[in-house]
Amino acid sequence: MMRIFALVLSLAILGAAPAFAAAPSPVPSPAPTSAADAAAAVQAAAWIRAIQAGTIDRGALTPEMDRLLTPALVAATSSRLGPLGAPVSIRQTQLVHQGGNTARVYAVDFAHASLTFVYATDDATGKVSGLRFSNAE
Repeated sequence: MMRIFALVLSLAILGAAPAFAAAPSPVPSPAPTSAADAAAAVQAAAWIRAIQAGTIDRGALTPEMDRLLTPALVAATSSRLGPLGAPVSIRQTQLVHQGGNTARVYAVDFAHASLTFVYATDDATGKVSGLRFSNAE
């Protein structure tokens, strides 16, 4: 099994909004509960595939996220995630609204690894404000 060590694409949402990082633990929501959650899950899966391939849509990122998500970071992340292959399941486990952002946490299972993926969007623009991969807990 390939082990991924707290691979962080960007802490844009956590670093730029300390209040978000210091928030109390969110209440888990095990499955999408709304059309917005379902649409976000589709987008999260698309971002996982894009990151694995090393191709991202910079127009979909907030300016801060675009600045932090360097080509070198995308390449390094792609080289670690790409070999895992396609996810076999993606489940939303948490939902947090804070500081003008919505973060959804997903449990992502691959054939030989499991990761946690945080996909955050700016509430005003809908653009991606944070992406993070870490070992599954």
